[in-house]
Amino acid sequence: MKLRKKKIPGRCPVSRCRNAPRNLSDHPTSTQLCGSHAKQQWRLNNPIHCVFDNLRASARKRKIVFTLTFDQFKAVVLPTRYMDEKGKERFCLHLDRKNSSLGYEEGNIQVITCTENVQKEHAERRQRFVDEKIGARQHAAEQDGDPF
Repeated sequence: MKLRKKKIPGRCPVSRCRNAPRNLSDHPTSTQLCGSHAKQQWRLNNPIHCVFDNLRASARKRKIVFTLTFDQFKAVVLPTRYMDEKGKERFCLHLDRKNSSLGYEEGNIQVITCTENVQKEHAERRQRFVDEKIGARQHAAEQDGDPF
């Protein structure tokens, strides 16, 4: 964020920003930033909390139970290189649920690579497909009265 050299009263101090400051007080610790730049500054200062909030919001949007606390999240993430190497590339790290039928809970999350996560998802889909085919065949056999 590049700040203006000369302050303009009633404007955010970030250069080229025309928004009004979020906090108009004359308090010495007031940043006088607009809402979007204040949020950007907070994200830069609190990267772990930002990732935690994004994960919780994503889980809520996908209707997945999220009972993980911030301290539990930090206990899993900090011993790994997750914060430095997270992403969508092949060898980037993901935060995965060990059992996908459960939510984000203590003991159900792990840090794995993107490749491992994709392979795990494909294996689960294959197993569901096989189970559905076996179930359909058994159901058809029961309808016909055929034991096999």
